[in-house]
Amino acid sequence: MLSNFIKHAAELTQSAHSLPWRPEEQNDLQALERILADFQQAIKEMTLASQNTVALKKQIAELDGQDAIQRFRDGIAAQPLGLSEYQRADDIAYLSAALKQLASVLYQSDTDDAAKALDTRYQAVLPTLPAETHGLLDKLWRYTQRYVTLHQEHHSAMATLKKTENAVKVGGDKSSAVIKSLIASIKDQNDRLAYGSAYITLVIGAIAVLIGMLITFYIVRQISRPVQRNGSLAVI
Repeated sequence: MLSNFIKHAAELTQSAHSLPWRPEEQNDLQALERILADFQQAIKEMTLASQNTVALKKQIAELDGQDAIQRFRDGIAAQPLGLSEYQRADDIAYLSAALKQLASVLYQSDTDDAAKALDTRYQAVLPTLPAETHGLLDKLWRYTQRYVTLHQEHHSAMATLKKTENAVKVGGDKSSAVIKSLIASIKDQNDRLAYGSAYITLVIGAIAVLIGMLITFYIVRQISRPVQRNGSLAVI
């Protein structure tokens, strides 16, 4: 929808070159064409970034649904382990569960202390347990690493999305500024009866409406975005 708005605005801007303009107004039209081209690219990048965040969130949800930690505990319970061995193995499961809980904020806080703690504990416990348990431990280890990595990628993707959304907002602001300049010039000319064509006003007005619809769409999108609050999703 955003892309279609800008495409139409660019087409109208291109057609406006055939109308009579003063040099300063021609400069505004040329500036508007450049801005709309950048605007279109910013929208394309925002779309890709948005798709990436959705895809990563889906992968995280799929890992959540696997319940790998419980399966690990069930597998360990089926092994003929002594009490101390079982406790050491379960300690890995506990740390993995704790790390999963921290994963969504781990990279926002710019610290990987929890991940390092699990790695250290895993490396220390592995040699003390029977070889029969190593396959289960390795599977849990790889699962937890994948879970944390996906959260890291999702955090980076959200930062990229925010950057592209800001670029779209800048494009809207720049477009609006040029449109206002053109409208002011046309009004000045019409007030002095130098321009007799209402078509010029119509074309520029149409572009202004498209830009206004775009900015409104962007604001609504920002207001309705789900946000993370205290470990749960909420909607502003």
